[in-house]
Amino acid sequence: MKRVAYVSTDPGVPVFGSKGASVHVQAVVRELLRRGTEVHLVATRLGGDLPRGLQGVVVHELPRITGTPGREREESARRSARAAADVLARVHSDTPLDLVMERYSLWSDAAMTWARAFDVPGVLEVNSPLVDEQAQHRVLADRVGAEAMARRAFDAADSVIAVSEPVARWVLDRTDNRNVTVVPNGVDTRYIRPGLEGRPQAASHLDQRGEPRAASHLDQRGEPRAASHLDQRGEPRAASHLDQRGEPRAASHLDQRGEPWAVSHLDQRGEPRAVSHLDQRTPFVIGFVGTLKPWHGVEVLVEAFARLARTDDGTRLRLVGDGPQRVAIAAQAERLGVADRVDLVGTVAPERMPEELARMDLAVAPYPQLPDFYFSPLKLYEYLAAGLPVVASDIGPVGEVLDGGHLGLLVTPGDMTELAAALAGLRSDDALRAELGDLGRRAAVSRHDWSLVVSRILTTVPVRPPSLADDLLGRSA
Repeated sequence: MKRVAYVSTDPGVPVFGSKGASVHVQAVVRELLRRGTEVHLVATRLGGDLPRGLQGVVVHELPRITGTPGREREESARRSARAAADVLARVHSDTPLDLVMERYSLWSDAAMTWARAFDVPGVLEVNSPLVDEQAQHRVLADRVGAEAMARRAFDAADSVIAVSEPVARWVLDRTDNRNVTVVPNGVDTRYIRPGLEGRPQAASHLDQRGEPRAASHLDQRGEPRAASHLDQRGEPRAASHLDQRGEPRAASHLDQRGEPWAVSHLDQRGEPRAVSHLDQRTPFVIGFVGTLKPWHGVEVLVEAFARLARTDDGTRLRLVGDGPQRVAIAAQAERLGVADRVDLVGTVAPERMPEELARMDLAVAPYPQLPDFYFSPLKLYEYLAAGLPVVASDIGPVGEVLDGGHLGLLVTPGDMTELAAALAGLRSDDALRAELGDLGRRAAVSRHDWSLVVSRILTTVPVRPPSLADDLLGRSA
C-alpha cells in the first residue's frame, strides 16, 4: 500500500474543524483514503473529533503552540513545526513514505526540507499569502524570518500548488522553483448534492440520485453549452438575449421582456418592484455561507436584502457562519427593520452543510471591491454542487468559476443596488433558477469534484520510479 504523509503545522487551521481551511485538509485526505492510500496526518491542532470519511487515517499530533502573539509565539510555532521532521523520520523508518504533502504555514519548512533530504517527493499547498496576511491582520514580529522560511519551503518542494493565480504570483516572487501550478479548491459532489428536502422547485429537476434529468444542457463534450443558457425545451434562448458578439448581455441575465434585471426589477425610485403575485406561504430563503468578516461583503448583502424585503414579505436571509462582524450585522439588520427576517445561524459543522444548503433557494457570494482578491471560495463550489442558483460579485476567479455569467449572475462588487436587482430577478424567475441550478450542478460534478482536484495535484509530482502519481491516478507505470 502506498504511504502518504499530510502535514499541517498552522495553529489557525484545526484540521478536524469547520473552517474552510479545515474542510480543504479533510477533503484532500479523504480523497487519498478513498484511493486506498495509507495516510499519516501530522498536525499541530486537531480541533475536534474525527470527521466523516477519515476512518483509517493515522494521526500524529505535534506539540501545542503557546505564548502571547509576537516573538514568543512565533518561536513556539517554529519548535512545533521542527517536530514534524522527527515524526516523518519515524514513519519513514518503519516503511518508506512515497509522498509528503504539506499545507504551507508561516513558520514551517520542515516537511519539504525533510522530504528533499530523504529523496521523497514533496508537494506544498499554498492557499494564501500568509506573510502578508499575518502582517496586515494579526501580529508579525519577525517578517524577515517568515519570508526566509517561505523561500526555503518553496525552494525545497518538488511541486508547489497555488489555489489561485494571485497566490501563484506571490509564490513565484519568492522562489526560483518554477514548478508552481494553480489548482483551485473543489467540492465533494457525492456529499453535497441537490434534491434534499427544502427546495421543491429545484429538486423537481433532479432524478432520485440528485442528478439533473435532462441531457440537453450539455454539448457533445459533456460540458454545459456556451450559448448563455437554454430555455425549458433545452434550446438556446432567443438571440435577443445576446449581444453583438453572441455573448450573454452583461446585466446579469434578462427578464421575459428581454430587459436586464437591473432595470426591469426596479421602479423609478430604484426599489425592487412588488412581487405580490408570488406564493408567500413558504419563505423564499436567500443564503450565505462563510465567516462574518469584512472581506466577505455580508453588510452589502444585508442592505440589498432589506431593499428587496420592502416589497417582498415572503423572503428570508440565512447567514451560515460566525465571525467578528456578527454583532455589527445583527445591529444593521435591526436598524434596517429586517432583524426578524435575518437568521444568524452561526458556525456549522461540515456534516451539517448539506442540510443548510438545502434550506436555501438561492445563494450569494457578495464580495466587496478588494485590491488583491486571491481567494478560491469554497462556498461557490458548494453552492454549485447543491444545485443552487448563484449571485456573486465579479471579482478575481469568481467570474471564471461561473463561466463569465453562464452558471450564475455576476454583479459589480460592493454595488448594493445591482445586487438587490439580481436577487429580485432570480426571486421572480422559477425557470431560470432551476436552469442555473442544473447547469451549476453539472459543472461541479464534471470540473470541481475533489477527486479531480487531487488528481490535478498528483499529476504535478515529478515522475520517479515507482511513480506514486501514476499509482494513485490508476495508470500503469
